[in-house]
Amino acid sequence: MFLQTDFIPPSRDFWQQAAKKFLQNDTDSPLDWSAWRIVVPTFTHVLSMRQALHALLPENCLPPLIHTMFAWK
Repeated sequence: MFLQTDFIPPSRDFWQQAAKKFLQNDTDSPLDWSAWRIVVPTFTHVLSMRQALHALLPENCLPPLIHTMFAWK
């Protein structure tokens, strides 16, 4: 398992920057991100990250799973 930590400074477009940074990862298929996991602090952050990814990913892709820290196992 590969764990990567990237630091993005707080700003108005934090989630858009986080989504762009995430999508810079290599994947076998640019339409299949389902094997990837994103962990965020709270459920509100799940919604923000999902919206940011939705704005960048094509409609026909498989998005990554997004978990809260509490639910991550």
